[in-house]
Amino acid sequence: MAQQTALEQLIEWIDSDCTPMDCVMKAKELLKVERQQKKYFFDCGRQYQLTGDGTFTQVYTQTYGK
Repeated sequence: MAQQTALEQLIEWIDSDCTPMDCVMKAKELLKVERQQKKYFFDCGRQYQLTGDGTFTQVYTQTYGK
């Protein structure tokens, strides 16, 4: 199953019984994870440039399914 972005998840939480502060705190945690993923995606792209192993598109598709 593809991961949701922090924004997509926040919208889903707002539609549920999540308190505003809880929703914001959860979204902040997801944003930290997304930042780490972006760095990983960048590193994958750099690795592809240097060695030809893997691609950003492969990693992104595996993560988000888009």
